[in-house]
Formats: sequence, structure tokens, C-alpha cells
Amino acid sequence: MLTSSLALKGFREIHLDDEGRDFISFKTRLVQYRWKVVPFGLRNDAASLQKVVNSSLSGCREFCKAYLDDIAIVTCDTLLKHLDVVLSKSSAFKFTANVKKCVFGKTQIEYLGHIIGAGRHEPDPEKLRGFEIIGRPRTKSALKSAPSLFNYNRNYIKKLC
Repeated sequence: MLTSSLALKGFREIHLDDEGRDFISFKTRLVQYRWKVVPFGLRNDAASLQKVVNSSLSGCREFCKAYLDDIAIVTCDTLLKHLDVVLSKSSAFKFTANVKKCVFGKTQIEYLGHIIGAGRHEPDPEKLRGFEIIGRPRTKSALKSAPSLFNYNRNYIKKLC
């Protein structure tokens, strides 16, 4: 089994039409600026990006998964063919890849804090370090973050209610 991970430059690559540009413009004393692309930080920018990425990858769901602009491709024997399909579909939607963050043709990859590949799915050891240092919560924020740590790793903790 071979895996690949594509890191698209998804944010700031969704182009706005003229009407949309008027809604998210900003003005200084001298001039008004209008975004040509969806800027990072808008309320629904992540949901919009996910919708566009899902549309761009239609027909590829059996061998790839996408979360925002991170795509994992898992295949048994046709990695190059599947990579070509995903890259073609992504470029049709004018997405570009961040080559420094992409991984190609590995037996396992780190994807969204998990190690996947070779029929395995396990937590990234770096993400488990929080359990080593958790201790007793001494602040309000530490108390709030503890359940998040357990929730994030719930699939790997046996008998967690």
C-alpha cells in the first residue's frame, strides 16, 4: 500500500466575483481595497474551502480524503494514476500545491496528526506527548484543554466512555 499527501495552498485561492468583492472590501482614508480572493479569517472561509475542495475531488472518494486543503491518497497499486487524477482535478479548480509540504509514494504518512498507511491508522507519537506532561490541571485553561486531549485521541484509548 502506498500513500501520498498533498498540501494545497487552498486559502486565498478561491476567487471572488465582483459582487462578492464588494462585501469584503475595506477602506483607508485615501482608497478602498477589494479582495480578489477569499481572505483568511472570514467566518465561513473554511466551510467554503471544504465545499470547493470536495467538489474538485468528486469521483475520487474511494482513494482520497480531504480536510480543507490537505489531501491524503491511499492506494494499493495505482498511485501514479490516482495522483494524476487528483492533481488534474485540483488544477482544474486552480489550486496549487505547496511542494515543500507534499509527500509522495511512502508506505506511511503523517496526516492530520495521525500516521496512516500499510493498513494501519495510529496517533502521531508527538501528539501523545501531552499525556506524558498532563499532570493535574492547575489553571482554568488547563482544565478546559484536558478533555480535548482525550477526545482527540479517543479512538486509541480502550474503554474510554
